[in-house]
Amino acid sequence: MLKKAIFLVGAGVGFVLGTRAGRDTYDKLRAQVTGFVNDPKVQEKVNQGTEWAKEKAPVVAGKVQEGAEKAKDAASGAADTASTKADQAVGTVKDKAADDDGTDPETGGTSSDYEPHVVDQGDSH
Repeated sequence: MLKKAIFLVGAGVGFVLGTRAGRDTYDKLRAQVTGFVNDPKVQEKVNQGTEWAKEKAPVVAGKVQEGAEKAKDAASGAADTASTKADQAVGTVKDKAADDDGTDPETGGTSSDYEPHVVDQGDSH
């Protein structure tokens, strides 16, 4: 909606500036807009909209506050859960490290028995 309004304003400005009788057209357009804005019916609707917004502002503020509190509680709960899981993982790693005798459970060998396998790729020149 805002993009449309900006486009229409730009088109109006371009029209006014681009026309030969620009000043006359501008004056007519200005008089129409001023008449529209100052129309009692338009002013009544503007006032109704302003009053409605004033009435709804506290309700909206309350909803925003509730949403912020829920988000804060959810974030706090997620942080507590993450902290608990991290502590559990650290404990598990420490337990495994204390129980580990340095052998590979699949092969029975130690990490010092590992010999890297080198693939001969031949002469690349």
